[in-house]
Amino acid sequence: MKYFKHLVIGFMFGLAGFAIAGEINDLSTTGSSNTDGNFGFPENMAPSKLNDNTREFQAIMARAWADEGKYVNDYGPANAVRITSTRTISALYDGLAFNVNITSANSGAMTFQVGNLAAKSIKFNHDEDPSSGDVEAGQILRLTYHEGEDVWQAVAGTKGGVTLTGGNGVVVSGTTLSVGITSATSGLGFSEGNLVADISGTTVIGTVAQPTTDRVLIYDHSASAVRSVTPGGLALGLHSIAFYSANGTWVRPLTARMIRIRVLGAGGGGGDGASSEETGGGGGAGGYSEGLIVATGLTSVTVTIGAGGTTGSGTGGVGGSSSFGSHMSATGGAGGDVAGSAVFGGAGGVGSGGAVNTQGGPGDNGAPTANELGGAGGDSTLGGGGQTVGLTNSNGSPGSVCGGGGSGGSDSPHIGGVGGVGCVIVEMYQ
Repeated sequence: MKYFKHLVIGFMFGLAGFAIAGEINDLSTTGSSNTDGNFGFPENMAPSKLNDNTREFQAIMARAWADEGKYVNDYGPANAVRITSTRTISALYDGLAFNVNITSANSGAMTFQVGNLAAKSIKFNHDEDPSSGDVEAGQILRLTYHEGEDVWQAVAGTKGGVTLTGGNGVVVSGTTLSVGITSATSGLGFSEGNLVADISGTTVIGTVAQPTTDRVLIYDHSASAVRSVTPGGLALGLHSIAFYSANGTWVRPLTARMIRIRVLGAGGGGGDGASSEETGGGGGAGGYSEGLIVATGLTSVTVTIGAGGTTGSGTGGVGGSSSFGSHMSATGGAGGDVAGSAVFGGAGGVGSGGAVNTQGGPGDNGAPTANELGGAGGDSTLGGGGQTVGLTNSNGSPGSVCGGGGSGGSDSPHIGGVGGVGCVIVEMYQ
């Protein structure tokens, strides 16, 4: 429309001549050059001619708009597009263009014919014949005549698939993804999660069936082929870390593609001391679970943190379990025994659901006789157990955060140390 507006202004103020006859391609974009007696408004022309010439000029604009601004219906058979132009086209010229409403889907190479002029080939991406199904019935196809090559060129990008810089292409057909590499390339990657894989090579075409899980395509230079790998096989950059020592909800950042999860159950409480300076056993440490999760399918996950095992009631309390949704969990450590004839430390909790699942360290045994230290709390993978206490009259030491067991108390009424709370650590990679 901008072209037509500029043309109208130049025409109204700079043309010279008589009655208008022709089409838009017969006019010059320079007003002073439109001096043909058939194309203008001469100086001192009769007022009675002004209306006629203006209406003829409007008709030129309308015919050009009908062919290019709107679209022309195709009436040819499949692969042989043909139209009747609203304009009078006596010969093809460079830049002649039409928007064409296609009647039939193509099954191969195509031609385009304007009226009774010679049919010419249709090319995509400059010099490519369309493949079967590239053009659909009801599609509006923009075609421009290239005089130097004597072909009709379709607008770039209308052919099936995606053309990337350097001639590299990605084409999706049904449930098959095809990747073509036609020039040396580095740092080009394909995946749902936008992970980047290095691709380098010369001319390689690979086809990978549609995956049921997140996959990434990379070029395997040694095998001269494109192959599909899991995102875990790629180097990823650490984005951020979230630490939980209380219940909460993890919400996935948009840039997080992979997460490393570490879950620790709470530590068990230390056993209480008893009379005659006898000491309680140490509480066991919480279990541990660790693993990697592809995060692109996640939105948020509930984080549960186990409470430390309690004390003051004889045998230490059991530590609570921690979990990252249904993906991974770890149970708490058992409490240490109360002072008496047999004073055992509590067993450690266990992890489950991860690629690595371990048991927390056990608490040390207490002493059934006088003048002995209380049992130390068990150590977890990330949290230390409570230290042993003095020979007489001392409460046990608490376990540290992330599942350390509490140590046993010495002598009544001194109690054991509480277990350390569990924790969950989420490392986010992009």
